[in-house]
Amino acid sequence: MRFGLRERFYAKRKTEEEKQKDNKRLEKEFKAFKRKIMSGKHSHWFECLNQDKRFQVFIQSKRKKFKQHNEGKSFSLNKFLFDIRKKKQFFVPKYILREKALNKILN
Repeated sequence: MRFGLRERFYAKRKTEEEKQKDNKRLEKEFKAFKRKIMSGKHSHWFECLNQDKRFQVFIQSKRKKFKQHNEGKSFSLNKFLFDIRKKKQFFVPKYILREKALNKILN
């Protein structure tokens, strides 16, 4: 159901309990997203990112998934990760990735 501008402006604001529920839901989705990536071939790259960048990747994947769902296309997490790794914002140099992979193998 869509609301007009007036209804949005005068709409009931979220209570603290609703905000906490939303935060818990987001945390739960983020943990599931992290598990999915850590089991794949992008795990070393994802580990090299700091927590803020990881969350940004998660939010962008949700947006892209929603957008493609509305367009009637299927969402591929693997293709999305290949595309986003090339962006300047999320780029990690190869020598850092190699070092991370070697440390994981040796430990």
